[in-house]
Amino acid sequence: MIGNQYLLEVFRSSRNPSFIVLPDSPLFTICAASKTLLDFFSATENEVVDNNVAAVFGTLRSSTGSSVGNALIESFYKVISTGSKEQVLYKGPEYSNAESQLDPICWEGDSIPLFDDAGVLKYILHSAVERGQPGGYQIAGKISGTAPDEKNTILERIGEAFFTLDNNSIVTYWNKEAEKVLNLPREQILNKNLWEVYSDAIDTPFYTNFLKAVTENTIVRFEGFYETLQLWLEVNVFPSSAGCSVYFKDITDRKKTAEKIRDSEEKNMLIMNAALDAIICIDTNGDVTFWNPRATEIFGWNADDVMGKPLSSFIIPEKFRHHHDAGIERYLKTGKEQALNRILELDGVRRSGEEFPIELTVIPIRQPNEEFFCAFIRDISARKKAEERIRQSNERFEKVAQATNDAIWDWDIVQNNLYRGSGFLPLFGFAKDTAPDEKEIWNQGFHPEDLAGVQSSLHEALDDKSTNHWQMQYRILRADGRVSTVIDRGVIIRDQYGEAVRMVGAMNDISYQKEFEESLTRLNKVLGEQARDLAISNNELEQFAYVASHDLQEPLRMVTSFLKQLENKYSAVLDDRAKQYIYFAVDGAKRMKQIILDLLEFSRVGRGDERLEMVDVKLLVEESLMLFANQVDETQAIITIHSLPEVLTYKTPFRQVFQNLLSNAIKYRKPDRVPSIEISASENESDWQFIVKDNGIGISKEYHERIFVIFQRLHNRDEYSGTGIGLAIVKKIINNLGGSIWIDSDEGKGTSINFTIPKITDPGEG
Repeated sequence: MIGNQYLLEVFRSSRNPSFIVLPDSPLFTICAASKTLLDFFSATENEVVDNNVAAVFGTLRSSTGSSVGNALIESFYKVISTGSKEQVLYKGPEYSNAESQLDPICWEGDSIPLFDDAGVLKYILHSAVERGQPGGYQIAGKISGTAPDEKNTILERIGEAFFTLDNNSIVTYWNKEAEKVLNLPREQILNKNLWEVYSDAIDTPFYTNFLKAVTENTIVRFEGFYETLQLWLEVNVFPSSAGCSVYFKDITDRKKTAEKIRDSEEKNMLIMNAALDAIICIDTNGDVTFWNPRATEIFGWNADDVMGKPLSSFIIPEKFRHHHDAGIERYLKTGKEQALNRILELDGVRRSGEEFPIELTVIPIRQPNEEFFCAFIRDISARKKAEERIRQSNERFEKVAQATNDAIWDWDIVQNNLYRGSGFLPLFGFAKDTAPDEKEIWNQGFHPEDLAGVQSSLHEALDDKSTNHWQMQYRILRADGRVSTVIDRGVIIRDQYGEAVRMVGAMNDISYQKEFEESLTRLNKVLGEQARDLAISNNELEQFAYVASHDLQEPLRMVTSFLKQLENKYSAVLDDRAKQYIYFAVDGAKRMKQIILDLLEFSRVGRGDERLEMVDVKLLVEESLMLFANQVDETQAIITIHSLPEVLTYKTPFRQVFQNLLSNAIKYRKPDRVPSIEISASENESDWQFIVKDNGIGISKEYHERIFVIFQRLHNRDEYSGTGIGLAIVKKIINNLGGSIWIDSDEGKGTSINFTIPKITDPGEG
């Protein structure tokens, strides 16, 4: 049955008990046997060759009754299933071979697959080796005497389900394990067509694979799901000339376990792929074995770019790569590495080359067949920026507190923790090493007369869910015993239920302010008394002015009247000197009257009951010039009025200002020059500026301040008339309007009178 007679003779001469079987035959037909095996059984070659394993080894038992034939058949099926060598141990108590009288021995056998050049399994070689230990299996009788029942017993002891079919698919054998797996007693299927009993299996992998094995005369192995019984079966079909043998087993539990494992792996993979952190695995060489989508988002590399390549080349800054490689090497040598199983903050590098902060945890994972490292990486750029903003904010917070001398505080109400800014210590007068805790501050730092009120006010504000601000003035006790007054303000932060969870505030020392307020109150009281005295004085002065305007003028009128009568009645008898004296007396009386009128006008400045109104300044100037029409005509004065605004002011005193200034500009002209007068205005941020400019006689700089003093004259009356009160009245009006006035002039070069009045946008401001 085996080709190459030379090799066959070599095999037969083997010193070990050996035999060769056909893998595609029912119960594995022996096609060759070594002389040692034949001697062991005291059998001829014809008694062994062409018999199956069950028949030959059916009489070989251990003391426990286990069958060598069963062990051999199981090993052959495993060889067919795996394609690799299987070992069989013949272990048991001492035995004796009644016919060969062999000494007690122990054996170990190997079932070895033999393939042809095409890789097809052609034979299975089994060779036994003496182990030199007592015990083994006992020969019950000669092989040629093996009965059919003995063969069936061997088949029943096969560990997996087994049945045989003839060439018409009639079931000729059905062991107990087959009954158990398929839940069908042998009486219901023996001598029946398999596909008639299992008609629901037609057009399934079971039928097509059976058909393939028979038609192609080849061993077929497959796994299939039998839906009727909800079973997964692993099936091996061995065709032969007489039909086929089927070896199968229930692998449902294994499949369910594999499914669970697969589901678990898929679930873990989904979790890892959906993770918000980058998850990267590397082997002990540092090469990437796993790269989830988040890693791509963070670092910019696709999985295809990095798989199987050194991780350090992609995400680790070049300056740190040697540390990474050294850490792996150190762990593999010592099993220890400080960087493992810890949360670290390091720098990573993106595909673009940008370095950025990451949070990294690396854990080593050991499995039976491999060891690798898994890294969980989080991009903390946003967190770092937020921390920097918080740091800067806190720094500004502290700097502001230092700059304002405020005692900043932040009270976590839920945890009852109080943060105190650096201004707290100087406010209470404590040094850093002597600062009390919060309880001592409450017990010792607050004035005992104010403490209860502060606590009551604070708790009332916290309990009122509609209140978000709190403020109170109270006294504190400084470390040196002094009492200070503070104003304490706080903002209450509440949760979604309105409960106070946090309060932030600032305490400011207002002791000096309180002292100033008290001083100001005293001063205001004194000023009030003075104002009342001044009001009385002003009333008296006003009464005096009224009396002066009438009673003082009455004698002047009488003097003037009598002098004129004297001149008229006695003109004929009065000489020129007498007439001159009368003229001087009358002129003096007139000047005295004008002085009285000007004084009265000066005293009335600021006492008007006028209201603020919009004044067209250009129109007001033109109206004022009408009073001087004769002088303008006589002197042929040139008047230039530039663009002038509308302003909110008091019209009458404002007109009086221009009347006095225009009068002076015309009056104080050079005799040999035609008067030229310009009126202009300009707008500043907070006021209006007006200029009345002339080309008159000018004023020396030493008199620029003096001319605004009442009764100050720079020329005698023969040159220029006047009482010296006009500019004093102008200055007083401008001051009362909230403005200022000054002069630009040089003697002989004309004069510019400048004055401002504030802008008023709200009538209430006036």
